[in-house]
Amino acid sequence: LAFVPALGPIAGVLIGEFLGWQAIFITLAILAMLALLNAGFRWHETRPLDQVKTRRSVLPIFASPAFWVYTVGFSAGMGTYFV
Repeated sequence: LAFVPALGPIAGVLIGEFLGWQAIFITLAILAMLALLNAGFRWHETRPLDQVKTRRSVLPIFASPAFWVYTVGFSAGMGTYFV
């Protein structure tokens, strides 16, 4: 896996050169769909169904002012890269 970051740009250049820049995004979309399908069919939930309390467990997080300070601050900081 250590060599994958080196192969990504090379694959992007080859795809872009021979198929056009739009094909890079199409290829990324196809790879993302394959990864999603792989995860959906092969990764199973390990927690028993009677212990699932997702909604109640995230409410304290969303009610926390510290969570919102860090979330808004991080979002504003990362958003500056795209403005």
